Amino acid sequence: MKELRMIVAGGGTGGHFFCGVAFAEAFLERYPQSKVVFVGVRQGIEARTHLSDPRMSIRFVQARGVLGKSVFDKVFALFTILGGFFQALGILWSVRPRLVLGVGGYASVPVILAAWMTRPLMRWNIRVIDQNSVPGLANRLFARLGIPAYSGFASPGFREIDLPVRRALRRPQEGARDFVWPPKNILVMGGSQGAKALNQAWIRLLPDLRNFDPDIQVFHQTGAHSLENCRSAYENFQIRAECFVFSDKMADYYQAADLIIARAGALSVFEIMEHQRPCIFVPFPFATHQHQLRNAEAVQSSDWILLETDLKWSKLERLFNSDRPKLPKRRQGVGLQWESVIQA
Repeated sequence: MKELRMIVAGGGTGGHFFCGVAFAEAFLERYPQSKVVFVGVRQGIEARTHLSDPRMSIRFVQARGVLGKSVFDKVFALFTILGGFFQALGILWSVRPRLVLGVGGYASVPVILAAWMTRPLMRWNIRVIDQNSVPGLANRLFARLGIPAYSGFASPGFREIDLPVRRALRRPQEGARDFVWPPKNILVMGGSQGAKALNQAWIRLLPDLRNFDPDIQVFHQTGAHSLENCRSAYENFQIRAECFVFSDKMADYYQAADLIIARAGALSVFEIMEHQRPCIFVPFPFATHQHQLRNAEAVQSSDWILLETDLKWSKLERLFNSDRPKLPKRRQGVGLQWESVIQA
């Protein structure tokens, strides 16, 4: 098979970049003799992530965000993006991709613009994918330019698809564990942005949690700044717990959990649905356009969605004692499979 090349443009945050990784893995599974080039920014998470597959590589362009910035910063960002545009032209010329996939964030802007402006000459396919229920500014712009646009949730101007899950996080095809209820093992995930506030709210519940079941076990992704505080809290209340900042065994934790308490970033939502676990979503209250709340509302019953201020034992106890725990799922199926996004 002839070698195909795909550029994945975007990043900055894990939600954008790791969505791109999932699509890249799927592309290479379909076209194993091919290569994927990520294009991001040096200040983003993509610059700190090791790509273990030798068929994947990464390059960088200049770009800055404009949302919430001063007038001066917005002007400076536009000039930065202009510089990134010319860098992107050079990358496109050297890689000669069959497909350019934008995964959102300001890091995608110079690459997708460069690809769009040169498409009549170079004939490459361009598509953009947004993870959230409220697409970002960059992807809304690209959709208006006529670029095929896809989203993990229903949104005007975007075709709705399921998001792929990274290979390391997929549910085992054989030997998958069923959850038990009431829960014996709880997985708590605060996300990259909102871990501290969720951790503080959760720690206040530990005395009641121990009274509910002294043998309960917690797996807790704490974030970098709360690791020791959380460990101390579990030790003080004599609750068995594994606390960690990051783990490459998240699929094992998903499988071990009987209940998940998590933010509602798009990738987390689809990973939890992949593993078919009951989940209490606690949306990050400062997410742009409240997209985490909307993500959760798209897949979960309202009584299993709690705001941070509502994360109290009285509400948790009622859910723990419910006869029918709620697994997040779509209200209805989607008509388009995500595999069509990577069709070269």
